Amino acid sequence: MHHKKIKILANIEIAPAYYRMILKDLEISNEALPGQFIHVRVSDDLHPLLRRPFSLYRISKEDQFIEILYQIVGQGTLLLSKKRRDEYLDVIGPIGRGFWLEKPTQEVLLVAGGVGIAPLFALAEKLLKEDLPSHKIIFFLGAKSKDSLIGLDELRNLGIKVEVTTKDGSVGYDGVVSTLLKIHLSQKKVISKSQIFSCGPLPMLKVVSQIAAKHNLPCQVSLEERMGCGIGACLGCVVKVREKGSSAEDYERVCVNGPVFNADEVVWE
Repeated sequence: MHHKKIKILANIEIAPAYYRMILKDLEISNEALPGQFIHVRVSDDLHPLLRRPFSLYRISKEDQFIEILYQIVGQGTLLLSKKRRDEYLDVIGPIGRGFWLEKPTQEVLLVAGGVGIAPLFALAEKLLKEDLPSHKIIFFLGAKSKDSLIGLDELRNLGIKVEVTTKDGSVGYDGVVSTLLKIHLSQKKVISKSQIFSCGPLPMLKVVSQIAAKHNLPCQVSLEERMGCGIGACLGCVVKVREKGSSAEDYERVCVNGPVFNADEVVWE
């Protein structure tokens, strides 16, 4: 984990209120794993006081850059959207536990809602670089509408199968993304060696977890929680968990014990 100022290569609006930021850095790009995040100070003063966490969308060791996706949802992300090329950003990272693949696998099923595409896109790129055949990766991408559907062209450029849904039916399937996963699994005769990875709103993750449990498939979820310190000290991002096969409940810190967890360990409330 590093604390440093890194150079902004680009900060581009890719859809209304959605941005893609490219950052140049050797150390973070060389060490980061899909599912990890960086903690960003969005202004040069103390207003806002707290940093903002952002999952890594792309990680390029070869070209020494990382990318994040974000949506303007408040003052912090509004300030971030005003950053320009060649400015520097105060960053801590990479932080947290990323995704891991339990080989061998039949299919890798990636289920994303909104900006939850970010860590799963990074995972798809990594798996392809590690020679997992593209036909084994299926990406289910959900959004509210056509205007909030981000990353679709880049996903298709990977050469993997992409299934799209929007809540208003403006693009792809009319409904929620978890339904696409349910339909896909119901059409498969043999799925015992498939794995599910998901990131998005908490209600979506809960449903994906239930679908995975029904089919007895391993499932990892990347939890999106507000974070204070990002290093596990403030306990502001705890989530209730239980060990597999146990009824005893405990709390884990999303920033250091996650943000990626086994779905069957999370207590969904």
